[in-house]
Amino acid sequence: MAIDEQVDLLKRDVLGWTRWRNVYGKGEYIDLRKADLTEAKLSNADLHKADLIGAKLTGAKLINANLTGANLSDADLSGANLIDAKLTGANLTGANLTGAKASKNTQWPTADFDFAARGVTIGYY
Repeated sequence: MAIDEQVDLLKRDVLGWTRWRNVYGKGEYIDLRKADLTEAKLSNADLHKADLIGAKLTGAKLINANLTGANLSDADLSGANLIDAKLTGANLTGANLTGAKASKNTQWPTADFDFAARGVTIGYY
């Protein structure tokens, strides 16, 4: 289960979250498993290598978020805004991406990631 303090800080203050990650959170295990981040405003959030297994990110704004190496397996990203997000090396096994929005600059886990088959809409934003 997600560490409540991490979830609370992330939901309340993305800039504060990023400062915490840069100063205190280096090497810290980021446990956001099954966190309810529905419609959360997480643009520019540093979520690299975060454990987001089974997280609810429905409709979340993840514009320019750093999700490099994050584990998003079985996460619900339906309707999420992934414009310019960095997902290089992320695990999206079983993730629901139906209706998610991305841009040509969104960085996918692999060069051959089949976002169309996963229901992602790519636009020029």
